[in-house]
Amino acid sequence: MARAAWRWERRPWWWPSRRPTGRRPSKQPTGWWTDSRRGHPSGRRRSSREGRSGSRGRCPCPGEAVSYHHPPPPPSYCGYCGGPLTERWVEAEGRQRLVCPQGHISYLNPKVIVSVIVEEEGKVLLLRRAIEPRRGYWTFPGGYMEIDESVEECARRESREETGLELELLGLVGIFSRPAPDGPGIVSIVFRGRIVGGKLRPGHEVLEARFVPTDAIPWDELAYDTTRQALESYLAQRGSPIVRP
Repeated sequence: MARAAWRWERRPWWWPSRRPTGRRPSKQPTGWWTDSRRGHPSGRRRSSREGRSGSRGRCPCPGEAVSYHHPPPPPSYCGYCGGPLTERWVEAEGRQRLVCPQGHISYLNPKVIVSVIVEEEGKVLLLRRAIEPRRGYWTFPGGYMEIDESVEECARRESREETGLELELLGLVGIFSRPAPDGPGIVSIVFRGRIVGGKLRPGHEVLEARFVPTDAIPWDELAYDTTRQALESYLAQRGSPIVRP
């Protein structure tokens, strides 16, 4: 029998196993060994952006860069004890929650996205997406906030990764949201910014980067409703008319 290919996957000791049993998993000193043939299809260690599939099996899009803007499926097992989650009415909160047999509540909270509308000589920087969803549609620099950074740090980092530009944040355009009926939606925080360094160089998630006059924004080709709302708020704050084709 061929020797199994093993990989080291670091997890907190309390993370539920691939097949939760309802018992608290035994404490591991630093991580768990897992067989790469049963883990991630590529056999490599998953990055923080890929997430953990847990008992859900393999990623639906192996080897393909995908940025999800729709809610992920709700968890099936408790992150504390590994027990199954079921919907129960929580009287103190006045709504249905996912609760395990031990009484732990699994909250479904929205994801935070931070973006920047970059200004230069009366134009705004728009990016054509190179990945799904909404591949080929336009948006502005931005992305999901990491757990160890501020909203300002996230705005500058995402802009640097997607455009190669260093930005100074000039103020807040607004905060926009897209609630989801069946799971966590998003909260979109949008800043204004100006270029203070770097060179425009589209990242791997960008097909094209272009400075567009405010009267030539491709409204029908914008990626998301929050993209449109943010640009409308930005133009209203500037006192600029909204010109649609």
